[in-house]
Amino acid sequence: MYMTREKIFENRREVAGKICQDIRANNGLMLNAKYFSERPYCDSATPYKFSTANYLRLISSDNEIIQKRNPRWFSATEIKSNGWSLKENAMPVLLEVWTKDSDHQCSLTEFYNASDVLGKESFQEKNQSLETVLNFLKERGILEDNDKIVSLQDAIDAVKKYAESHGANELTSILSAQTWLLEIGLQTKIISFRPVFDESILAEIEKSPDILFEAMSKANSILKQFRREKIKSATENITTEEIFRDLKIIYHGSEG
Repeated sequence: MYMTREKIFENRREVAGKICQDIRANNGLMLNAKYFSERPYCDSATPYKFSTANYLRLISSDNEIIQKRNPRWFSATEIKSNGWSLKENAMPVLLEVWTKDSDHQCSLTEFYNASDVLGKESFQEKNQSLETVLNFLKERGILEDNDKIVSLQDAIDAVKKYAESHGANELTSILSAQTWLLEIGLQTKIISFRPVFDESILAEIEKSPDILFEAMSKANSILKQFRREKIKSATENITTEEIFRDLKIIYHGSEG
């Protein structure tokens, strides 16, 4: 059943309110976000990543299937057309599907996680080391490369600073850092590193719920640009003094 644009945005505001309630109940943390090690996507014949709006819808969901950490989803229509079977008590999540015509109509469509589809293989999460993650940032000049020991928190702060330099407000920079942190596939306990949403931000979202979806979309755009950053050459941004910093002059005796 198609819904008007106004109805969809009205429903999004309810989703934003639900997310704020969950954050408050979990000491300022967007708890369900930890179950996404990469952007969730529709694993159809032509796979596509879900929109940021659907990302937030999944984060707001009470469906325990998201705890399986499987990013693959199938529409109910596709499951039926392929003759697949669902596990007993499988529950769908309602996600937005927009038409491509000029009317831009939208429907809230049932999607099932791959973990609930019989015969689908289990999902293998990414496995990256902290060194790999930090080197990615250093090579692109996002994280300062010096002799000091850097931590994951330094990397998170660098991502937030990068977001701010590309027009992010406080909410967008938090969402940028959180999304990056959860999608890098770092195999370490990151619970203590997740950004905290202050009460002032939650109050702002509740006053204007649309800003949560707008900030998430902006964060996604920033992270796309972030991933496309080119590796800087070794001599880039080096001063004349730094070029000769390690030069040593050794004097030898002479008979002449």
